[in-house]
Amino acid sequence: PQIDEWNIGAEAQVDALEMHAMFERWCAGQRDRNLVGAPNSETLRDLMGRVVPAFQTIFDRHKNDGGVVAIVAHGGSISWTMPAFAQNLSLRYALENSLGNACSLAVVEVSGAPYVTRWDQDLFAGVEPAEH
Repeated sequence: PQIDEWNIGAEAQVDALEMHAMFERWCAGQRDRNLVGAPNSETLRDLMGRVVPAFQTIFDRHKNDGGVVAIVAHGGSISWTMPAFAQNLSLRYALENSLGNACSLAVVEVSGAPYVTRWDQDLFAGVEPAEH
């Protein structure tokens, strides 16, 4: 439940332009801003505070298993929080390349920390997974 989609609130009146403007505010460091027209929407700080600890718990629990762990969630909850979890991903990249339906990414452990190696069709060079 902690990795559920970003909550924009039940009474949200939001268009694509406002969504893009909010993403720009988030990239400018205004992570406590929510959507104009959706006063009860989660801020980026709210979303990260809920989702990133869940990612970390799953990562810590399974990083020495030697297998693959699949996490299925909405693209927004993954896209907009992964930069706070993975060591090699910027918020700007994640917002400009938001994961849509049926998209995926790969995260590996490198020296004890999570790194993105694939974001949908984009491959991240120079990231070598740890040997188990």
